[in-house]
Amino acid sequence: EEVIAVVRGFQPACVLLAAADLNVFTILKTKPMSAKAAADKLKADTRAITILLDALVAMALLTKQNKEYSLSSEVAQLLTEDSSRSILPAIRHQANCLRRWVQLPQVIRKGQPAERILNIHSETEDLAAFIGAMDNFSTPAATDVIRKLGTLNFCHLLDVGGASGTWTIEFLRAVPGAKATLFDLPEVIPMAKEHIAKAGLTDQVEFVEGDFYTDDLPTGADFIWLSAIAHQNSRQQNQQLFLKLYTVLENGGKLVLR
Repeated sequence: EEVIAVVRGFQPACVLLAAADLNVFTILKTKPMSAKAAADKLKADTRAITILLDALVAMALLTKQNKEYSLSSEVAQLLTEDSSRSILPAIRHQANCLRRWVQLPQVIRKGQPAERILNIHSETEDLAAFIGAMDNFSTPAATDVIRKLGTLNFCHLLDVGGASGTWTIEFLRAVPGAKATLFDLPEVIPMAKEHIAKAGLTDQVEFVEGDFYTDDLPTGADFIWLSAIAHQNSRQQNQQLFLKLYTVLENGGKLVLR
């Protein structure tokens, strides 16, 4: 029974991931809805959405009364798009991860990364979910991590693979007089600019497009931050990347890995 329970563990996860991908929680935030109304709103099959909604009720993520479904304020804060505490990007990113995890036998046999499989979202939306997930994961930890680094004294930060700028923002708040360069792929930079602008730090940040595997890195930094990258690389890839980082780091500067 324990083994079967492990194997069936994907089922509740898939229910939650489907609801997140379909944006079920966001449409129910404003008012309770019947299954038919939700299906019409989501352009979904009524019978199928009824089964999904009832499963969410069983998981205590929704409530059902008089054939209408609603969600609590606590769930709304975590799983709706316009909430400042939303972890919806992280949930949607896990849905993308799941589509790759199911390919594990092929990955092990071939020794190659899993094929990217789109679900109901575009590749751009999947990328946005990934970048948003990195912010979801990093924001709660950033202040404490930076505090544990001790007294920081740098003039120019280089945030390699800086994503939406979560760490750039926190480092600049810790060292208000510093400047920063955020380096990431061209399709990521617009998301970073938006996030940095909301933090009011645009004047302190230069945005540079590029791929740290193939492109030269920006120069002039005396503090380089490399977060959530080294773990995905082979030993050879990391050796090559660290050499590139060392080459552009100012004399006496520091490279910090997370």
